[in-house]
Amino acid sequence: MAEKKLASYTRKRQSVLNMMKALEAFCETFDASASDEVPIRLELVEQCKTDYKEIMSKIEDLDLEPKGESMDKGLQEDAEFFTRFCKVVKPILI
Repeated sequence: MAEKKLASYTRKRQSVLNMMKALEAFCETFDASASDEVPIRLELVEQCKTDYKEIMSKIEDLDLEPKGESMDKGLQEDAEFFTRFCKVVKPILI
């Protein structure tokens, strides 16, 4: 049962990461003609952050891997996600 939940959470996490990738692409190609999209994109970024944190918490609660390995991998994934988050938010806010 826990493995099924993990697979589901992993798919959801990938969906969030895909959305972040799309938001990164928006930032990389941004021009003034798309400025009306900025508030919507900021909402999406914040929703990605909320969803990501919730999904990762659920994955951690499953406790399927040895603590050290799971903790290290989770910390690395969190760092990567939040680095991407900052890269997306900064250009939108400037």
